[in-house]
Amino acid sequence: MIFGVRSIHKKDDILKNRAEIPEKYLTRDKNTIGKKEILKFSDFKKLGKQFSLYLVVLVIFTLGNSTDAFLLLRASEVGFQITVIPLLWAILHISKALFCILGGYISDKIGRKVMILSGWFVYFLTYLGFAYFNEYYLIYLLFIIYGLYFGLTEGVEKALVVDIVPKENIGTAFGFYNLSLGIATLPASIIFGFIWKTYSFRAAFLTGALISIISAIMLVFLKLGKKQ
Repeated sequence: MIFGVRSIHKKDDILKNRAEIPEKYLTRDKNTIGKKEILKFSDFKKLGKQFSLYLVVLVIFTLGNSTDAFLLLRASEVGFQITVIPLLWAILHISKALFCILGGYISDKIGRKVMILSGWFVYFLTYLGFAYFNEYYLIYLLFIIYGLYFGLTEGVEKALVVDIVPKENIGTAFGFYNLSLGIATLPASIIFGFIWKTYSFRAAFLTGALISIISAIMLVFLKLGKKQ
């Protein structure tokens, strides 16, 4: 069953991996240590229009970015034995690790926005592949290519937040960033699972691919300059 996939195979938790904030922004005044910090929604306007629009685009993309457990489910439906599924999972994470090194190296050379757009295009192609490919070797290849998506976007999305938000509001910006993407993650998988169960796996993957392209087009036209 689609909704019976164990949570251990969930997509890297938004609240954990996307919540990484550069260490230099985590320093606190000694007078604030021990005090409970609360995210105030009234502070959102301090983050600027650029951040607001960027966050909207990220949330839309996240709504089409379901748990990676569906990729494993798709592989099992293609015919992969249950004993091979952990191998596919390992291949994905090895690919992610290798491509993240590459992504960190070139992010400053071609720009954050181009990196994210490239990653989302890779995501689009990967989901198209899972929608139509049934050959074993192509499924292996898709898991490797999917790691490239993470290498191009993981960390870069957060780095762009740092670029467009005033330094004194970095902490608040990441608070809203994590909250928004965290909230969008759950319905993303529910929607994907519903489409899969109601229509087909192909319709579900094509929906995810379509949302990624829509998000990419929105990002193309979004003007993101340096923070004031």
